[in-house]
Amino acid sequence: MRILHVTSEITPIAKVGGLGDVLMGLTRELASRGHEVLVILPFYGCIDVAKLTDEKKEDSFETICEGEKQRGKISYFRAANGVEVGLFDTETSYFRREKNIYGEVGRFLSFSRAVAEYLRAGRRKFDIVHLHDWPAALVSLFYRVLIPQDPSFSTVFTIHNFEYQGRCSWDDVKMVGFSREDFQDPSCFQDPAYDCLNSVKAGLLTCDRATTVSPTYAKEVLTPQGGTGLDKVLASLGSRFQGVLNGIDDLFWNPAHDPYLSCPYSLESKASVRTSKRQNKHQLFSKLGLKVLDDLPLLISVTRLVQQKGIYMIRDLFAQAEELQFQCVLLGSVPEQEAELAFKELDSLLRAKKRGAVFLGSQEELSHELFAASDIFVAPSLFEPCGLTQLIALKYGSIPIVRKTGGLADTIVDVDVNRQDGNGFLFETPTSESFIATARRALLRFKDPEGWSNLMKKGMSQDFSWRNPGDQYEALYTHLK
Repeated sequence: MRILHVTSEITPIAKVGGLGDVLMGLTRELASRGHEVLVILPFYGCIDVAKLTDEKKEDSFETICEGEKQRGKISYFRAANGVEVGLFDTETSYFRREKNIYGEVGRFLSFSRAVAEYLRAGRRKFDIVHLHDWPAALVSLFYRVLIPQDPSFSTVFTIHNFEYQGRCSWDDVKMVGFSREDFQDPSCFQDPAYDCLNSVKAGLLTCDRATTVSPTYAKEVLTPQGGTGLDKVLASLGSRFQGVLNGIDDLFWNPAHDPYLSCPYSLESKASVRTSKRQNKHQLFSKLGLKVLDDLPLLISVTRLVQQKGIYMIRDLFAQAEELQFQCVLLGSVPEQEAELAFKELDSLLRAKKRGAVFLGSQEELSHELFAASDIFVAPSLFEPCGLTQLIALKYGSIPIVRKTGGLADTIVDVDVNRQDGNGFLFETPTSESFIATARRALLRFKDPEGWSNLMKKGMSQDFSWRNPGDQYEALYTHLK
């Protein structure tokens, strides 16, 4: 099949969160099955083309951006995962002149209009056009306005997080050459709470099939709270909406072959996993200028510092590192100002007590090193559509402590509830007290070396690759073709 993915991120060239990792893994899996895969995203100023192989070809077409007609251009490259990538920009370098990936919603209205124009130009034919999250949600609506008859391709729309819905004013739509009157029934696409266009709602109502990123999250969003206003729209889709659990790219995330690690390891290594992790911890702490306390477990969090991730529960737990006898490191990206101040204070506390540190920003290498050095990974999310970090933690032998929600509930089984299938620790009530009580359970179990080693081996041997999700998406595409 010929499959086009339209996205705002793909690792490693443009990444803010898990969306980039999902696109890297899913597209590699589909390409490995012999499908012709192309990923289109904006040509941001932060993209380092040195990480790509230039295919020395491009397609140009007319589009509307910033309220005027412009020539749009898609330049083709080959990514490190072997998948073809098309980078879009206009003749005025609309995307290249900005280094940030996200910003005004209007940027992605321009991107969606351009992709719709690219599809209308028909330079390449596709069987499936797969749209990801609100930045690409309007492609199917815009295309239907430009060409009213049924397209030659089928559309799949995946919502990775319903909290972000791409709301924009009807005046914003004018900047890409449309008006409210261009849409056959604009009230269908209006936000449930505000007088504006809701991109995700429009994507849901104009796609052929919609998915989200875990079965449990697919049920949670059918409630008023979980669906953040779109629960009735989702319910109206019936069987056209389903949850497909994400995987991780086990070539990129693999402790046996991870180029960032000083001491790669696997279940087949001569040295035990626990010994290898201890060596990685020593190397990492030396690099970071931190003191290793050998007898203590290392707890980590690799997360976006936003409320959704339960960050203040993490702060409250890590602040008790001395009392509870552990070391900890947090790597937090895109912090809000209040969160940044709170976690700088936590960093000062941890360093003063020689219990760990906090690092702000996105650091790919450090994230790999942390998973390899850690004993326990924490993710107390208030809600979590899927979550990839708990899957990465399992792959690296780091035992997850997570809240029972969304994809976390689909992937982590509490070992104290189900000794046979347990691979981590779960709690339900979203409070620091409940989270810390669960951490105490995990720290107590860590004192049993044999039991802990068995728990690590169980997690590392589980298959959370893209093979099973790849089967499900391939079946979905085949059904639509």
